[in-house]
Amino acid sequence: MTIQQLSVFIENKSGTLQKVLNLLKEAGIQLIASTIADTVEYGIY
Repeated sequence: MTIQQLSVFIENKSGTLQKVLNLLKEAGIQLIASTIADTVEYGIY
């Protein structure tokens, strides 16, 4: 089994995460795990 990783940066605003999760569901993407971090700086280092 191949596991793929997806990084998504969203605004910390009510309902935003739910919209992303709905898009993943509609695309048939199965979410196995998640990590959420709130930070003033953003980006992948």
